[in-house]
Amino acid sequence: MTRLLILFTTINLLFMSTQAAFAASVTIIPTAASTYSIQGSFMDGVAGIDLTITYDGSSLSSPTVTQGALVAGAMMVANTSNPGSIKTAIISTKTFSGSGEIATVTFANRNGTGGITSATVKMINSKGVSIPAQATISGESAPATAASGFTTTAGVPFSQTGAEVTAGVPSATASAASSLPVQLGTVNMPSDFPVKNDPKPVDSVSVPIQSIEPPAVKPADPPAEVKPVAAPQKQEPVKITSYKGVLESFRVFNGKKSPAVYIALYNKEITPTIHQEPAIALSDGKTQLNILIKLDAAGDKSPNFSLNGAKLVSLSKDDSLRWTIVVLPKTGTLQAGLTILTDSDMIEYPLTVAPPVEGVSAAEADFAAFLADSGASPSTRDLNGDGRHDYLDDFIYTANYLRKKGVADKTPK
Repeated sequence: MTRLLILFTTINLLFMSTQAAFAASVTIIPTAASTYSIQGSFMDGVAGIDLTITYDGSSLSSPTVTQGALVAGAMMVANTSNPGSIKTAIISTKTFSGSGEIATVTFANRNGTGGITSATVKMINSKGVSIPAQATISGESAPATAASGFTTTAGVPFSQTGAEVTAGVPSATASAASSLPVQLGTVNMPSDFPVKNDPKPVDSVSVPIQSIEPPAVKPADPPAEVKPVAAPQKQEPVKITSYKGVLESFRVFNGKKSPAVYIALYNKEITPTIHQEPAIALSDGKTQLNILIKLDAAGDKSPNFSLNGAKLVSLSKDDSLRWTIVVLPKTGTLQAGLTILTDSDMIEYPLTVAPPVEGVSAAEADFAAFLADSGASPSTRDLNGDGRHDYLDDFIYTANYLRKKGVADKTPK
């Protein structure tokens, strides 16, 4: 029984390993000093890709992203405006197939040895369901060029060239020879012996053979009229809008800290077209929040939505083109966001979420005492466990303070 159990477990592990080996994946490969190829493998059934790449900003700068053949025809938007980071979203009405190049990233300048440092990827199918995917980064040396029409690019299986060899088909020369007419005239065959049963010997036999004329060849039809191929329509540029959230306001604030100032940062409206309800959500793993979005009627396609740090619960739209997205933030997260992709826009909207903490009171005096500890070493008010008291702890405390007072449910106007 024990041996059977071990054998069954081994088979299961092998099966799981095989499944993992053939999961959709992205591999980033350096092809030149400042150029990287993004290769996709086993992309069958994938209809959406959300890829985030981070790079060493002290060595690389000014990246541009070019769409690859594997995702040709899909809508692709790349946000390169944040130094050190490239976020690329790709959406298609049809699923991709096989393996190939997703995109090429080219940096205008390179100083030093730093390169791409990390990559994360999320993929969905045509129904918007998440697909297991992974991202890897190859070595910094450019891959060798393979011979004989094969590729040895890391992460891409071997594949033959598109040329095909047809076996067993006669060559053109042989076909032409077999169809040539045979011209025979009169053949004189001398005979040294008489033919048996003939009444008399025959000196020679003259056998006339009729010539075989070649069949009449029907003239070929005139070639059909060739219509000019229309030039591909030039893709319109996509406008990218990245809103700064409350957490970013806490990070860049360098004035005198006080409860009133931090509460004002939370009450600041991010954009009039997108609202979060409640305005502050605690990422306790059970509290859901609504995102209310008002979009223009531009374009004839529904927008695509992508979540980061949160899970989609439901999605609906009313007659006034107002979308309502219900999401559940990941437990304990500080950062979550929504990406909206339309025909002409890419919008990145940060959600206001913070992990719950114990011991936060609704008294403003306690709030002020907490802020007085900011920057102290050693810190006694480290809320996120990173060993120091900084803007992150202030952000977390303010969120819990406002929730405790019950003033964080209403969206700021």
